Amino acid sequence: MAKAKLNAVQTFEVEDERRDGPPPPLVPITGNWWYKHHPKCWFVGDDRVLPDLRRLKRIRGSDNVLPDGTMALARATSEQKGWTILDHDCDPDGGKYIKRARVRGGLAHIDAWTQLFGGSKRRRFDREGYYAFLGRLVDAEVLAPPAVWVLEEMAETAQSRIDRCVRKGITDPRMARRAEVHRTQLAVIQRTITELYTAPEPEPPKPKPTKPKTTRLSPKKAA
Repeated sequence: MAKAKLNAVQTFEVEDERRDGPPPPLVPITGNWWYKHHPKCWFVGDDRVLPDLRRLKRIRGSDNVLPDGTMALARATSEQKGWTILDHDCDPDGGKYIKRARVRGGLAHIDAWTQLFGGSKRRRFDREGYYAFLGRLVDAEVLAPPAVWVLEEMAETAQSRIDRCVRKGITDPRMARRAEVHRTQLAVIQRTITELYTAPEPEPPKPKPTKPKTTRLSPKKAA
């Protein structure tokens, strides 16, 4: 696999650059992009709270990307709004979260967990692998954990959804099942608040050792 230049610093692999073999996937050509994260953006994925990543796309002449493709202004603008831009090689386990695949008519920049198929529009996404990547970003402190007020807002939203589903579930069994999903998510959020922000109860003080009392006799009584 050949290496292609991403910018002056970073490089990444080109997936399936051969011109022979099966026909290329029938997915759109897409340009370069970077993951970004905002402190307010989190979601419940499986059994933990995970960062909800968005994409900073390199589209020339759009969203503060200069006509020559320079990303400095677009990066600075996003960071001023509170976004953290993640480098392609930010995964604590090594490797890059982006890859470039040859498709019909050009190249597509896709995430590392998406698989394409020759001659088809079909995609397969490894959600478990992606969620593991998100968890590593938090565990390795690439991203800070969610603030307590963010978690509290998530808990309020989950509770509102539960209440709404319960009301509608009286006549719609599907809504009743959906309420159970939101209850599970609420439990994960509440557990996260406890783990991150509830101080452990202090241990009770150990009793001080007591010395045995001794009785002293006065000289008269001793005589």
